[in-house]
Amino acid sequence: MLAGMLEVDILNIIRIAFGRPVIAGTRIPTAEVAERFNAGDLNMDIAADYECPASQIEEAIRWERAA
Repeated sequence: MLAGMLEVDILNIIRIAFGRPVIAGTRIPTAEVAERFNAGDLNMDIAADYECPASQIEEAIRWERAA
């Protein structure tokens, strides 16, 4: 159920990032975002580094936790 709710912003396209889930409209792997968050980086810092909304970063983290 959770994965279905996040599908809008998270894509799993084989041609992008070797099939790893990425944030929609970017090539940012969700696993990379989650790794940084788990290492102690704040959502807003990650979002600033990738120049994307914090909401997309939060969804990427949720996606990885649900996986």
